[in-house]
Amino acid sequence: VTIRPTTSGAGGFTLFEPMGDGENALPTLQSLKDRMMVMLGGRAAELIMFGEDGTTPGASQDLSQAQDLAKSIVTRWGLSDVGPLGGNDGPQSPAMADKVEAECLKLIKEAEEAAVALLKEHSDVMDQIAEALLTDETITGEQCLSMCGIVDMPVKALAEGTQPELADPPLVTASVDSESA
Repeated sequence: VTIRPTTSGAGGFTLFEPMGDGENALPTLQSLKDRMMVMLGGRAAELIMFGEDGTTPGASQDLSQAQDLAKSIVTRWGLSDVGPLGGNDGPQSPAMADKVEAECLKLIKEAEEAAVALLKEHSDVMDQIAEALLTDETITGEQCLSMCGIVDMPVKALAEGTQPELADPPLVTASVDSESA
């Protein structure tokens, strides 16, 4: 995790393990929603820290990735209330295009709301990470996990689904749950 500016102008970015690798070759709808929530974490932090009027275009790439993922959930994989479109991300009737767009927006808003709620719940951890970044500009994945209360767990092991050993405070977790959002 870094706040060092890059030559491409990115103020920050999130790298994900590729979907479809390892034990979880087929991600669940819940894991896709959780991934979208993580994608929107930077925007959620801005909303909390600066309010709606203080947000920046810094999360534009995150929003674009979340939109692409939401569209795949709805059209490519048929995992939404719109129904099983199964790969139909091509031309659609105006009515269906409106339904797809509304469903994508709903998924993105749910993920953003979940990210905001998670960061508010764990604002002390967010503040600790922010302070470390202001001091050192870069922290490792392990340092970040440690600040979240996860100890003795390499980042790769977490990505592979290994259960972490927890310290106090307990592991920071959240899910995007359509039923409660």
